[in-house]
Amino acid sequence: MMAVATFISAFAIIYLLFFHNQEDPANENCEAVPAAWNSMPRIIIFGEIHGTNEAPRFVAELVCNIARSAPVTVGIEHPPSEQSTLDDFMKAKTQKEKNEVISSSPFWNRDFQDGKTSSAMLQMLERIKQLKHTGAKIYIRAIGGEGPGQTDEIFRNIMSSEQESGTKIVALVGNGHARKIHMQAEASDRSKTSPIDLKVIEIEYSSGSAWTCAPTCQIQRFGQDNLGEKEISLKVRASPAHAAGHPDWIYLGRSHASPPGYLRARTITAKRMSYESAE
Repeated sequence: MMAVATFISAFAIIYLLFFHNQEDPANENCEAVPAAWNSMPRIIIFGEIHGTNEAPRFVAELVCNIARSAPVTVGIEHPPSEQSTLDDFMKAKTQKEKNEVISSSPFWNRDFQDGKTSSAMLQMLERIKQLKHTGAKIYIRAIGGEGPGQTDEIFRNIMSSEQESGTKIVALVGNGHARKIHMQAEASDRSKTSPIDLKVIEIEYSSGSAWTCAPTCQIQRFGQDNLGEKEISLKVRASPAHAAGHPDWIYLGRSHASPPGYLRARTITAKRMSYESAE
């Protein structure tokens, strides 16, 4: 009976978060993603495999929904030195100006393209820019690290962004950083009377591909292709928040690799591009 009750409760949570109000006219300009996020913590950190189409798109549409009722800051794993690039991109009025911003950024044009500056990330910035143009109160922050001990720096940058802006925070970082932040938050909760209002959610896939560096930077495949496409679902763990170093996770089905978004991406070999399109 307990197992049945647990299943029913989990299903009810999934229904509430994913399917309730999906046809609400208020969300007609946002893709359907979990609703009822007002009940979620002030800070939501997503851990991703860099270099997929799905993670940045999901985050962008989640932010679209959140921004309808509250100002939100989007944190991405770019070093703080790139904040001016993000600011200039948001100010750019033409495609030519946007191209000039990206082409002049050392970070977007570095040789080690590990997925942090993928085409999907560029599209996420475009989506945020579009939402801001319609009046949404969305801010973009570079919360990545500059050197050794990057997870600690990322955590500090996230907390600093929340304190300075007073907005909700949605951050997208590598899943390794996300797991460490989850454990740091758990340790911080044990040492304080007031827990951090934060949740870490890992983005999971059944199979697919990602543009990652392992060690060569290119399209990498993983998982079991025979699992095919799956519906989005959310696993809410029965354990308390921050417990045992295991974040909650959200399942986005099958992933598809997103190549570098910098202008030189046009020189990626036809072999790699056809490899991806054949999936």
